[in-house]
Amino acid sequence: MDTIFNSDSKLFKGHSIYGEWIVKHGLPTFNYTANPLTLKQAEWDPIVLPKTRRHPHVIGNTAIKAVVDNMGTASIFTETEVMRYIVSADHDKGGSGLTLIDEAGGTTWGTSMYTAPEGVVIQRQFGPQFFSVLLENKGITVERELIMPEGDTPWVFVRVRCQRRKRNHSSLLKNGR
Repeated sequence: MDTIFNSDSKLFKGHSIYGEWIVKHGLPTFNYTANPLTLKQAEWDPIVLPKTRRHPHVIGNTAIKAVVDNMGTASIFTETEVMRYIVSADHDKGGSGLTLIDEAGGTTWGTSMYTAPEGVVIQRQFGPQFFSVLLENKGITVERELIMPEGDTPWVFVRVRCQRRKRNHSSLLKNGR
C-alpha cells in the first residue's frame, strides 16, 4: 500500500532549498540541512518584529510545548498553571537547548548554528513530538534530541549522544573523555 509513512512512496517524496523529508522513529520528519545564516531565501519578515532567519516550529503535548527552530535551539512553554515560557527565545538567536564540546586546545563548538564549526553541515530534524540536531566534526558525532511524549504530563526528555569515530582524536576531549 502506498502511504506517506513509507519513505519509498511517491506521496512521501519532497524536498526544498531547506532540506528533505525522511522517516525517523517511524514518523515523517523534515531534515533541515540548509545554512539559514547564508541562504538569502531564509530571511523573512514576521511583520510585528524585525526581519529574521529563524524558522520556528512547535512540538509537544497537551501540557507542555517546545518552540524549536532551524538554528538548533529550543524554548519551552507550559500551560499547566498559567501560560508562560520556562525558557524563552530571543527573536534572532532562538532559545537554549544546545550541546557544547570543549576541546583540549581551548576550541569550543556546539549544536546551534551560532556555535557550529565553520563548514560543518548541521542536520536539524523536525518531527511531530521530537526535535533532533546532528553534526560531526573532527571525528566526533553529536546528536541532541528533545522528546515530548503524547499525553497531558509535562515531560521533556533530552538525550545527548556523543561518539568518537576515530581513535586518533582522543586528545580533542578534555580529560580524555
